[in-house]
Amino acid sequence: RGPFSTAFTAHNARGGDRVLLHVVLRSALERAGLAEEFQKALTAAVTLKHPGIVRVLAYGSTASFEWFATQAVEPRMRLSAILNERGPITGDALIALVTQTADVLRYAHRAGVPHGHLSPSTVFLNDEGRVCVSEFCTRRVLYLLRGNQLRAAKRKGDADEVATPEPLMRHDHLSLALLIHECLAGQALVTTGIESGVTGPGAQIQLSDAFGDLEK
Repeated sequence: RGPFSTAFTAHNARGGDRVLLHVVLRSALERAGLAEEFQKALTAAVTLKHPGIVRVLAYGSTASFEWFATQAVEPRMRLSAILNERGPITGDALIALVTQTADVLRYAHRAGVPHGHLSPSTVFLNDEGRVCVSEFCTRRVLYLLRGNQLRAAKRKGDADEVATPEPLMRHDHLSLALLIHECLAGQALVTTGIESGVTGPGAQIQLSDAFGDLEK
């Protein structure tokens, strides 16, 4: 659950398969001027069909919410959870993870779809070591939504530092480099506040800071 969205475990009434149903407040998107961007992201994400991508199966809207359903993934497979439980990932396991993630990004970028928020919380790793990347749509838009909220707070003097990341393909490349650092360090280093709703100074470690640590 995040400040603007909630995910529920559900079952497909037709096939009975387990899915994740994501619900996003339409009012939050409209206030931020991101309703159209969200629809564009979903339209693009639903076209992505790659074994390393958690697929968007369907999407729609109600009077109050935007919703979409994705393939179900186990929380224990989330890379952030694996790093917390097992510590650093190195050697052949790291090479395999990075290679597979890069292949997913290459496929999506060729389709014109940047992820915009690649991190240990959006990368999943199954028991066979296969990578699956999630949230090519929501994380990108919710990151922008959080950025709009922080910019509004900045204008009010409530926040001293505001991060305004661009959800572009170059950002994905930088995020993949940071992901390598996080695997080697054995912990996720970047917190954006999307999941927790935390804002204000210190809510995000800048990419440049993390790369500076890597050089030491």
